[in-house]
Amino acid sequence: MSSIPGLTVQRVGSLFWPCLAADAAPLRSLADLKARSAAPFGPVFHRVLDAGIYLAPSAFEVGFLSAAHTSAHVQQLARVLRAALG
Repeated sequence: MSSIPGLTVQRVGSLFWPCLAADAAPLRSLADLKARSAAPFGPVFHRVLDAGIYLAPSAFEVGFLSAAHTSAHVQQLARVLRAALG
């Protein structure tokens, strides 16, 4: 995913966690997230959902990629997140 201001994506294998954080330093704990939170997650979640992409409804849940997801899916997610945050 290309750089999106206001968004940090944590990833381990096929698990990913889109975090609304003002700086791009890795988030290692819930305290890190709370200290650097850039915006409430709810409005972003609903904008992304309105665009047809379902993310976990909480800022504290992860997403999962599978073999069914293509690079086009990931690029669409990036476009939708950029628009939701812009």
